[in-house]
Amino acid sequence: MININNSQVDSISKELNSKQNEGKSNSTLYEIFAKALLNLSDLLRDFSVYEMANWISFSNRWIKNRNTQDNTKSYKRGSILFVDLGADNFGHEPSFTHPAVVLDCNKHSILIAPCSSKKYAKGLADIVDATRTDGFNGNTGIQVGCIRWVSKKRIISELGMINSSTLTKIDEFLLKSIPTHARKIIEKDKEIQRLQEEIKKLQNP
Repeated sequence: MININNSQVDSISKELNSKQNEGKSNSTLYEIFAKALLNLSDLLRDFSVYEMANWISFSNRWIKNRNTQDNTKSYKRGSILFVDLGADNFGHEPSFTHPAVVLDCNKHSILIAPCSSKKYAKGLADIVDATRTDGFNGNTGIQVGCIRWVSKKRIISELGMINSSTLTKIDEFLLKSIPTHARKIIEKDKEIQRLQEEIKKLQNP
């Protein structure tokens, strides 16, 4: 592996007009870039078929999405989406393509809980087990300990909706894990939702 001086690279990135100038216009940076590509090539060469295939799919998707319009579609809480979580993640971060449950949505991003069949029935405290009856294609573990905001551009397809009882289990985990002030906000939102449902019942007896 060729040694890369990250401090030097960071310093170059902070130079005047670095966001406007093409990278290849800086000869020093371009030489370092070539070395970084060699390191990447050496790493990818030793990947398993699964890792290599997923890395290729991710990189192609990333390239195609760089200049596409933002996805501003609204996704309901509890939606199950197929999402590209990335192929260059650190440590045990969820990666590659997986189903994910939508927990919140804004204009350009969604808050998701990634899912993995390998996490199912392991008895882990931060995993909510789910099955076909919960809205999935098979048994899966909802990784509520790994919730994260991602760009809507990572969405590949829509798979369906999770059932309300499983969504409640996710909420219960989050209520135990998040700070008190955030917990109060969620409890208030749930109370608003309950009142809205009561109003609907009164309007349609």
